[in-house]
Amino acid sequence: MFREPRDMMEYASDVTLENFIYGLILLGVLWIAYQFLIEFIFEGIKKISDFIKKFLD
Repeated sequence: MFREPRDMMEYASDVTLENFIYGLILLGVLWIAYQFLIEFIFEGIKKISDFIKKFLD
C-alpha cells in the first residue's frame, strides 16, 4: 500500500479533527446498538427457554 514513508505521512495527514470526531460519534452509535442487540438476544433466549420449560412440564 505504501511505497515510501513519505506516502504514509501524506496519508496520515488526511485524518483531520472533523473525521476523528465523526469516527468517535459513529463508534458511540455502534456501541449503543451493540449493547441493545446483546440485551435483545439474551431476552429472546430466556423467553424461548421459559416457553420450552412450560411445554415440557
